[in-house]
Amino acid sequence: VGGESYETLQDAIDAASVGGAVRLLAYTSEDITIGKSLTLDLNGKTITATGNKTPAITVTGGVVLLQDGTITGGKGVIKSTGADLTVKNCSIQENAAKTNGGGIYAEGGSLKLERGEIAGCTGSTGGAIYAKNCTVSLNGTEIRSNTASRSSAIYAADCTVTLTNADILE
Repeated sequence: VGGESYETLQDAIDAASVGGAVRLLAYTSEDITIGKSLTLDLNGKTITATGNKTPAITVTGGVVLLQDGTITGGKGVIKSTGADLTVKNCSIQENAAKTNGGGIYAEGGSLKLERGEIAGCTGSTGGAIYAKNCTVSLNGTEIRSNTASRSSAIYAADCTVTLTNADILE
C-alpha cells in the first residue's frame, strides 16, 4: 500500500484508502475481511485460509476486485454479502464448507468471475457457488470437480445468472 510493507495482509487492507489497491508480496495463511471498495492483487501468490472454520476472504461491502492468484482452504474460500465482487484470473480450490458455497458464498450485490476456475470445493448446497439475491456473471471461467448434496456447480436463488464461455465440468 503506497510503498509501505505491513506485518499482515489484514493490516495492509485496513490501511488502504477506499478505492485503493493492495498487492500481496508473499504467500500467506490468513483469513481476511474487506469492508470497503478495494483492489486486492494477489500477484500470482496464494492465500490459504487458517482453518479456523471461516472463509479465507470475507467481503462485507464496497466494489472489490480480487485478481491474479490462488485462494484455498477454509470453510468456503470467499464469502461476499452485499458487495459488488469481481474475481479475475484466480483459482479457487480445495475448500470444504459445512453449509452453503464450498468455493464462493454470495448474497446480495453482484458476483463476477472472469478467466478463472473453481475446482475441488465441497458444500452442502452449491459446491462451487452458492448465490442468493444477486447477479452472477461467469466469463471464461471453468467449474470442475466440485461436490454438494444439492447443486455441485452453481446454486442460484432469486438471481440472474449469465454464462459466457464458461465450462461446467461436473
